[in-house]
Amino acid sequence: MNSASPTRLKSRRPIASLSKCMHGRESAEARGLRVIIAAAGKAAHLGGVVAAYTPPPVIAIPMKTSDLGGLDSLLSMVQMPSGVPVACVAINGAKNAAILAVQMLGTGDAEARRKIKDFKQGMAEA
Repeated sequence: MNSASPTRLKSRRPIASLSKCMHGRESAEARGLRVIIAAAGKAAHLGGVVAAYTPPPVIAIPMKTSDLGGLDSLLSMVQMPSGVPVACVAINGAKNAAILAVQMLGTGDAEARRKIKDFKQGMAEA
């Protein structure tokens, strides 16, 4: 699958730039974001914070940490409170997060659906 799907990439450290993170969260809908991917390590609350305040679905990527190898991140992400759903992929699973995002977009976008079908067909033929 190529990167022809429209994407925006912002890398932020929520602790270091909380105001920028919060502004991005508040403007997600206005900017037309339809899926948000949030990667975090350790306590890994970023995905839950974003999911609590924005309408688009959030996919969390737990990052491998030196303390528990990413298990701490994973457990933080999958234990969101009721009413704050966050999809979660494998530790360091950025590729699967991107594929899942395109699949979500494909439910209402024929071009994204075609790209996923082509991608999966290519995997089956490999």
